[in-house]
Amino acid sequence: MHVIETMRIEDKHIPRFDLHQRRIRQAAHYFDIPFQEEAFQSEVEAVLNQIQDDAIYRLKVTLDQDGRLESAFQRMQPTAYLTATYGELNENVASWKRTYKTSERAHLAFDQPTDLILLYDANDKVLEFNIGNVAIEEDQNVYTPVYEGDFLNGCMRQALLNDKKITERNYTITEIIDKIKQHKVKLYMLNSLREMVDVKLELKG
Repeated sequence: MHVIETMRIEDKHIPRFDLHQRRIRQAAHYFDIPFQEEAFQSEVEAVLNQIQDDAIYRLKVTLDQDGRLESAFQRMQPTAYLTATYGELNENVASWKRTYKTSERAHLAFDQPTDLILLYDANDKVLEFNIGNVAIEEDQNVYTPVYEGDFLNGCMRQALLNDKKITERNYTITEIIDKIKQHKVKLYMLNSLREMVDVKLELKG
């Protein structure tokens, strides 16, 4: 098992870097993994020094159980929108798998021809997408589910909350489906790599 941190490089700069560094530090502490912030910063800086243009890149840094860091980066193409299905998250998934981004990701796998799956719990509470948080636009306000230790609190989500650009509010999957049918809400996927992307939810039946 290793911890994963995925970041956006834009104009040779990483937006929200402090939030990423804090998150990987917290994960290392939780899993009792040796972690040196200076080494993490040096790993990232070495990547930034290799980039010679102002394109957008995906940077993935992994931290293994011995505290070793590895990084890989590649140019990223913009995404106009993503498609999503929806499904219930298995209630037996360990809480650490929900709240930390690691290589243990089998619970996020799905077999549908869409880009994403929108997950909800046994109480119908909408949680997150498999690769990012969810934002719901309704009546010119943008909401995201209340964090109750039941999903990954992404860096983009946290940055938007810090800037008061989104507000916490819970939705059920039934409510989301009904309001999409009535064209009352729009969905977005939030993550630090792609930031905020339109999502088209494919309704069943």
